[in-house]
Amino acid sequence: MAKFFYGDVARDHDNFYKKHVFADTPLYVKVKSHPGDKTDLMHKFRINKSVNDKNEASYSVINAATMRHTYDIFSSKFKLSNCCAHFEVTGKPEGLNKDGMKFEHKHTATYTPSNNGFETTQAFKFAAPEMGPAKVWTTCDFTYKNSGDKTIKPTMNIQASDDFHIGFKGEHDTKVLKSAEGQLAKTDKDIFMFLKGNMKKEVTLGGFWKQCDCLTHYAQFTYDLDKKTDGCCGQPITAQIGHGFKVNDSIKGKCMGFVGKDIVLKTSLEQKVDDKLTIIGSDTVNASAWWKDPSQAAYSFGIELDYHL
Repeated sequence: MAKFFYGDVARDHDNFYKKHVFADTPLYVKVKSHPGDKTDLMHKFRINKSVNDKNEASYSVINAATMRHTYDIFSSKFKLSNCCAHFEVTGKPEGLNKDGMKFEHKHTATYTPSNNGFETTQAFKFAAPEMGPAKVWTTCDFTYKNSGDKTIKPTMNIQASDDFHIGFKGEHDTKVLKSAEGQLAKTDKDIFMFLKGNMKKEVTLGGFWKQCDCLTHYAQFTYDLDKKTDGCCGQPITAQIGHGFKVNDSIKGKCMGFVGKDIVLKTSLEQKVDDKLTIIGSDTVNASAWWKDPSQAAYSFGIELDYHL
């Protein structure tokens, strides 16, 4: 868990359930290179799978090339794919990044030819110097689309002490508040716990516990106060439970269970072949459907290949 951070206080925990899980991506290939001290290149090829209500599968392909370059106080990124063009530039003025204070401004622009859509975002990050035991980290993103849609996304984290964090994040479209969430987290060397609630009246309690260098346990439970969620055993409760493990410096993985109306199991295994090639395999199965009728059980498998030139 990062000692200081921006954005969602529970993001490190949430990423465990998302990163290297390819339920809808049968094949993902990344080729990376580092032609200069300040320049990075990457090419991505991804096949996406989607299944409709009739259990019919369709596929799409994403092919993208990305170039990153770092200057003294600026960095830039340009991405060109078969669906859009994306550009961003980030600045960190020296005068505003000293004595414990941090400031960052990022400008992004995305153009999608298929619908002639243009989107631009101005993102700001600010961290105040320490004020006794407290430190404030805040962000604010302003997004504008040529369709006329506007969105504001603010976040704030207050590090109340070395162990406690209070957070907030929201989204407003300049007309109505679309989402809001309050968060409370406690961090430790091997334990992270959080409690959060949102405007949908959902309360989530979760965290992780690092038992040793080779094993970490994750869990979170969400209760719908409005009781609209059809969750576990007909109750408005859903849960996510997982375990991350490390066999050695070359092999690591994780297994997860998502419990709600159905029980969905996911696994991911990463094998570092050498300094250049890493292979990641992931699969997902609906255990509830398999128990009722194995022939109708939804199963998916994906593989990612990461190669460094």
